[in-house]
Amino acid sequence: LIPEPDLQSGTIAVPGNVTVVTLPDDFKRGRVESWNVAFEKELGWGLVTEAAYVGTRQVDQLGVREQNWSPIGGGSAGRQLVQRFGRTASTQLIAPIGNSHDNGLQTRLSRRFRNGYSFNVNYTFSRAIGIAGAVNSDNQPVIKIPELYHLNRGISGINIPHVLNIRSIAELPFGSGRQWLNQPGMLSAVLGGWQLNNGCCRTSPATTVPSRLRSDGWSQARRPPFIPPCT
Repeated sequence: LIPEPDLQSGTIAVPGNVTVVTLPDDFKRGRVESWNVAFEKELGWGLVTEAAYVGTRQVDQLGVREQNWSPIGGGSAGRQLVQRFGRTASTQLIAPIGNSHDNGLQTRLSRRFRNGYSFNVNYTFSRAIGIAGAVNSDNQPVIKIPELYHLNRGISGINIPHVLNIRSIAELPFGSGRQWLNQPGMLSAVLGGWQLNNGCCRTSPATTVPSRLRSDGWSQARRPPFIPPCT
């Protein structure tokens, strides 16, 4: 049971078998930086092409830092707080855990609606580097030992390298003002004014982080290949 708080000190002595999630005294929030540059050119015949670079950086990404971690080969008995205070439960600190970034090339070729036809083709090539196990700042890195945090850096679980979108609109050549059946009549009224719309999207598979089920019933994720930071 959790003891009653000391109303004079305003503190609660948390039992060693109760999980704690807390903030540091000197909490520092990270930041997100983003920028882009685009070039567009008209090719003629109603065609327009565009190429753009889009970059995003997450500096000091927030996540969960496990304070009661154990060194390699230490097991449960080797946890840091077990040795110092006999505390066996997880003790989690919300704090920066590292940086992540995404770089992408976005291209487009489109034809303005002309002579009853238009299309739009978009292709994106991107690469996202993040922290294994902590994609959305709501979890903790796969490797919890602070000295080995750098090994969590790798291809992000939300990385989708290739995305292709194709859309088009075509007016059927029937009815008033069209090539065929342009005279008043039943067929012109029934078949005139129709359009064909097409849309398709193809993407490459997202990066997956493999995992295995340990003998104690916990699911353990495995980090992607380590990618050293740029120097």
